[in-house]
Amino acid sequence: PLRLQYNKDLLKKGQEFRDFCTKIVENRKQNEDMKDRYDLLGMLQKAQREGSGFTDEDLVSEFITFYTAGMETTATLVTMALYALHQFPETLVNIRKEIDEVYVPAVADGKELSYDMINKMDYT
Repeated sequence: PLRLQYNKDLLKKGQEFRDFCTKIVENRKQNEDMKDRYDLLGMLQKAQREGSGFTDEDLVSEFITFYTAGMETTATLVTMALYALHQFPETLVNIRKEIDEVYVPAVADGKELSYDMINKMDYT
């Protein structure tokens, strides 16, 4: 069977995502406070302002490429970390123990997670 409706829906969702990303790029371009942010989109926009030849459409395409690549990478990392914890339950017990010893008391005192707290944890 030709799954025409599925294909139409998929194209529609793809266009909605592209429109969403286009708005992000446009909003960043119009917001003076965000023009010089040191992230990928900021660097691409700076290159565009300096005459690199990037069009707005190029910026959107690059943004989508890096956004989706980052999502896939993060999802893979989280999946593999959870799988590893499942394979080594004693490590999970040690991580939970560290969190209970370092993080839980700090939160009870109204503190937020900090690098110092993380540095006190050997497993985490």
